[in-house]
Amino acid sequence: MQLLWTWRVVELRRHTNVSSSGSLAAAMLLISLCACAASAQVTDKAPSSTQAASEEYIQRGYELQSNGKYDLAVEAYSLALKIDPTNSFIYNKRGFAYYTQRQYDKAISDYTDSLRLNPRNVWVHNNRGLNYFRLGQPEKALTDFNTAIRLQPDYVYAYLNRAILYQDLKQNVKAFSDFDMAITIKPDYVRAYNSRGEAHRQLKRYDRAIADFTESIRLQPENGLNYRLRAQTYETLKQYDTSIADFTSAIRLEPDFDFNYFSRGLIYQVRKQYDSAIADFNQTLRLRPDYASAYKHRADVYRQMNQRGKAATDYRKYLELLPGAGSAGEMKKLIADLENRQ
Repeated sequence: MQLLWTWRVVELRRHTNVSSSGSLAAAMLLISLCACAASAQVTDKAPSSTQAASEEYIQRGYELQSNGKYDLAVEAYSLALKIDPTNSFIYNKRGFAYYTQRQYDKAISDYTDSLRLNPRNVWVHNNRGLNYFRLGQPEKALTDFNTAIRLQPDYVYAYLNRAILYQDLKQNVKAFSDFDMAITIKPDYVRAYNSRGEAHRQLKRYDRAIADFTESIRLQPENGLNYRLRAQTYETLKQYDTSIADFTSAIRLEPDFDFNYFSRGLIYQVRKQYDSAIADFNQTLRLRPDYASAYKHRADVYRQMNQRGKAATDYRKYLELLPGAGSAGEMKKLIADLENRQ
């Protein structure tokens, strides 16, 4: 069976409630390598021979994993390992299946077994480092990223992961050095531009952030994330017309992503374009009915429009979704006042 490597990107989104004048921090991108089988097919029949058994179980595992059936994929890889326990590739595959289920300890165990059999595999060092990062063990993650780079000095994905790790550790000089190196090695690497741009944005270097996001848009004009990141930066700068334009582009490319509508609605709210704000919050809630902040901000807009009954209903829904909200007591008084004034 011919095997090939494909890159799989894992996006870590930070879901937070934001104020009408705030913006959501952009997703942090970390890169993990998935070993995939070419032309893999799943069958219900037992493997045809002992010689082919391991290969067929690997094929099954890959197809199951591709369909989101991670538990069954782990079982298939485990059967392959019973037949071929010295195959480092299978440990890598099963490790990735564990990673997708956030079973980081098990993933690390498999990657460690893979490295025991093949200690110079840069992909596995990178993957294990990512799992250590997820477990909050930055020193071990850094060791693995360093090893991957030492073994392959042009290994761009380890540079990017190490840059993000340094950023998380507030070691900004080292972080930007690695971001720059990743872009030097791979000048069309959009995720490196986005990650460096977000690092600039967090440091309030807005012009540099916009430059990086603009380059990402030039390289990938059909990627909604690129517009969303730049839109958030323009929003922070209160350049609302430009921000709305970018969120609108993101919506065109990602019509089912609720956060784009919510963010644009916040800007319309700030600008007192209440009908447009309501329309965006409505669409947000159609896509994500449990989005508490959308109810809260829609209620605020309804209150500004003197639609007290609708405002009270939305405030109640917000408290239903977030009963422990710090503003709950004050909001209950507001609801009573709105209902009394109807």
